[in-house]
Amino acid sequence: MIASDGSKSKSTSGGAWIIANMKGNTFIAGTNPDFGHISKRHSHRAEKNGVLSVLTFIKEYSNYFMLSFLSEIAYYCDNLEVVHKINTLATNPNSFNELHKTTDHDAVLQLKLCFPPNIIAFHVKGHQDTR
Repeated sequence: MIASDGSKSKSTSGGAWIIANMKGNTFIAGTNPDFGHISKRHSHRAEKNGVLSVLTFIKEYSNYFMLSFLSEIAYYCDNLEVVHKINTLATNPNSFNELHKTTDHDAVLQLKLCFPPNIIAFHVKGHQDTR
């Protein structure tokens, strides 16, 4: 399973991710700072960069070691829009090909370049959700 999260404060923006088994044992974890002027950053982009970071890692790791990544991936995120985009791409890889009013369309296009074949996204409640 994979989980990622992104965050933005007044001065920084970034995210973190983990790859773990279903028992919760972490295999590897990473962080990713967002670059650019903080006034141009928002938490939604930080969320997308978190998933982009971990999927890029999986793609590069698999390519380097010449591995076929065929296992089903359960991805967990606290942002419903990101979950929706992941599941849309999983069922229709041609989604978001055209330039349209997708938030952070450049990040979505980059996601498509490293998108694994068997992924399903699940929403988990975060600090912004009512409990």
